[in-house]
Amino acid sequence: FALAATAGTAAFLAEQGVPVGTVVAKVGEQHSGAEDAVALIESGAVQLVVNTPRGRGPRADGVHIRRAALANQVPCLTTVAAARAAAAGIADWASHRLSVISLQEMHGGSDMVVPPRPGVSTGARSDGAAPDGATPDGAAPGGAAEAPAR
Repeated sequence: FALAATAGTAAFLAEQGVPVGTVVAKVGEQHSGAEDAVALIESGAVQLVVNTPRGRGPRADGVHIRRAALANQVPCLTTVAAARAAAAGIADWASHRLSVISLQEMHGGSDMVVPPRPGVSTGARSDGAAPDGATPDGAAPGGAAEAPAR
């Protein structure tokens, strides 16, 4: 992936040894042909937004950036803690294959049984009908069901 940032943020990141692929103009400004962050998001070129504004100007820009991210279904992180967690997850993703497992598999089998809480109904009805009102043979309440042959 590649980063995009305004000139000031790009300079800071470069000082920290983090390369920035695209330098964008501040929202509403046009200089040296660079598009702003909102236009870049709207173009579909952005997959993740990290926006942690400080001060009045950046905070106002942040509203436009976050609105564009939301409108274009781009995830948006608004805290440094979230950005750090995402960076750690992205780094971990590079070294581990993604997989999906059930809770039962995670906890060692299907013997994980949760006992009912006292005083909480399990949804079973005394007449044998399902909790939604359907009868055991699947007929709707009050509906006709075929009688078993004798």
